[in-house]
Amino acid sequence: MREDLEGLSLKEEGKGARGLQGGLSSNEGQRNFVLKEAEMITEEGFHAIQALKRQGLKKKKVAMLLGLDRKTVRKYWARGKWEVKKRVKRGWKLEPYREYLLKRVPDTDYSAAVCFLDLKRLGYTGCYETVKEFVRPLREERRRLEEATIRFETGPGKQAQVDWGSTRIELSGNPMRIRLFAMVLGFSRRIYVRAELDEKLPAFLSSHEQAFEWFGGLTETVLYDNPKTVCLHRDFEGKTVNWNPQFLDFARYWGYTPKLCKPYRARTKGKVESGIKYVKRNFFALYGRSFSSLEELNRKLETWSLEIADQRIHGTTHEKPSVRFEGERLLPLEGKSPYRIETAITRTIPSDALVVYKTNRYSVPWPLVGKEAVLKESGERLKIYVEGSLAADHPLLGGRYQQNVIPGHYEGILRPKPRPDLKRLSSVSLWAQATEEVEIRDLASYEVLVAGLAAEASVAGGAQ
Repeated sequence: MREDLEGLSLKEEGKGARGLQGGLSSNEGQRNFVLKEAEMITEEGFHAIQALKRQGLKKKKVAMLLGLDRKTVRKYWARGKWEVKKRVKRGWKLEPYREYLLKRVPDTDYSAAVCFLDLKRLGYTGCYETVKEFVRPLREERRRLEEATIRFETGPGKQAQVDWGSTRIELSGNPMRIRLFAMVLGFSRRIYVRAELDEKLPAFLSSHEQAFEWFGGLTETVLYDNPKTVCLHRDFEGKTVNWNPQFLDFARYWGYTPKLCKPYRARTKGKVESGIKYVKRNFFALYGRSFSSLEELNRKLETWSLEIADQRIHGTTHEKPSVRFEGERLLPLEGKSPYRIETAITRTIPSDALVVYKTNRYSVPWPLVGKEAVLKESGERLKIYVEGSLAADHPLLGGRYQQNVIPGHYEGILRPKPRPDLKRLSSVSLWAQATEEVEIRDLASYEVLVAGLAAEASVAGGAQ
């Protein structure tokens, strides 16, 4: 091909520039020289530029003959040989953010839109489509793993699973949505179900204790999803878990170890989820959805658990839960009283070291100013914790807008220097303080001095 191009000349064409232009700048010819991108040409186009250059044509004439932009001709004019420029791999702008995305994507529930907004705040200048292409295979992998969940069986007394469900019923003729707390023993599949009006921490912990009493003991571990009542925050792998401190204290009190499902892998606690579905399908089909009170509903749930749920042949174990329960080895309750839930409130300690609780103010040691304090009401006392340690313990004040100050909380505090008494200073003559003491003389001594000076002056005048 190169030899053919070398033979191109205006004379050989016999038609001048117009003839060569007609032969090389047709639509068909341009498709041979120009790729889809405006500034990229084929190898044939490159050699055509070089051949015409060697014949002494100017860039403008070459561009016209080949049907190319002058900038494109200029780009390839000085190159000595044809080189295929490697195309940059699409998505390269994400490389600095790769590790961040791998950790962040699961927290966003594999949302490319959320990840894109996060990256823009971090300085990413690429497009949304690139982020979407990055997230898509991760999302597919998550789906594949969820579908491939393997059933995990636990030994006697080893694990229970806890979860919430919800459904709509009528209480005293009023339609409402109630919450269903469920605990399932992993080995025997016995289930305890309790209806609550909400999923807040007091109801959550109270339902646990009702379940412990129902079973007559508790398992070594309890598996949870990731609700805020259990876990405030965690990483995807579970290496760093920020537990709800009140819940963690509850678990330590009863002596069991809480465990968490991996985020978005709720099927790992499939026993309790299946139990909730069973309650909705079976219990409400038998007992209806209208109850006079929450207490009546919970009594009927207990009856249903004993007479129906415990006596069925379970689809996985092929045994009755009540029979299999005889092999459970639960930890004893040891006669412990119910866990006392303390109300906790967070405050930032102000500059006067007095934190406010229910309109009253309570002192803390002054070096703690500016730190976060956790206030817990325990019986008739208010306990104030800073960084997990007890900083102050006060009796609760009964009235409003009062304060309880412990003097020791202010020991060692630096006091400001006393200001000068301006009133006292205004009565003192500053001029008198600034001048030296002056001797007081008799007026006769001044007359003698003046007479002597006059005599000296007359003598000096006569000498002249």
